[in-house]
Amino acid sequence: PGYAKAKMLVGVLELDQARIADGAKDLETSIQLDPNDPIAYVALASAYNALSRFDDALTAVASSIRLMPSSWQASFENAKAYLGKSNFPAALAQINKAQQLAAKDFVPLHLVKAHILIAMKDYSGAMGELQQCLTREPSGPNATQAREMLEVAKGFAVGSK
Repeated sequence: PGYAKAKMLVGVLELDQARIADGAKDLETSIQLDPNDPIAYVALASAYNALSRFDDALTAVASSIRLMPSSWQASFENAKAYLGKSNFPAALAQINKAQQLAAKDFVPLHLVKAHILIAMKDYSGAMGELQQCLTREPSGPNATQAREMLEVAKGFAVGSK
């Protein structure tokens, strides 16, 4: 019960099993035990974003960035929090930063960027991001979501002409 890394692992596993509130509690405990773990803050930000607690997510990410400034995961969670708060320019800046920092092309980055671009009414840009998703991952849950979003973006693009 007093081992921060174990609490963090339990919290992440709970997030993976869609037990978000439980995961957030274990991640909060992990941070109380070790306030210098940047990964725990990123995981907590992810939980808060899933719970629509966007201001709390931004606070958690700020702590992560203080400890690990070049974390693409922190920028990714920042982008999701700003998207949730409808601050689309800040969300776009953060997702672009995450894409620059990431060591490899991570499909969910494209999905979040497409969400942001759709919200900004940049349907062509969103469709490009979604095509990138499908090129890199033609099957699986991300591909299913990308196909659904692509149809939405196409519909908006046609409707805006």
